[in-house]
Amino acid sequence: MSKIGLLLELIGFLLLFWKTEIRPNRSIEQGGGVTQHQFEEEMQIEKSLNWLSNEGIRKWLSKHFTRIALGFIVIGVLFQLISCG
Repeated sequence: MSKIGLLLELIGFLLLFWKTEIRPNRSIEQGGGVTQHQFEEEMQIEKSLNWLSNEGIRKWLSKHFTRIALGFIVIGVLFQLISCG
């Protein structure tokens, strides 16, 4: 259970790293750059998820991207706490 928790934490941190490091280094024409508003950030994430064919899933993921990543981290920590206790 501890290994599952570590894997979930790794996935969460990689998602946050991808969001903060990789995406802003792209050119503005490709959906990168520094954002001023939450809407602009969601649009950049949605543009970078263009490999998903379903537009509804892309919009939902871009809107809740940070929550999903933090959810992976929290669940991973809980798994580790349960396995230690």
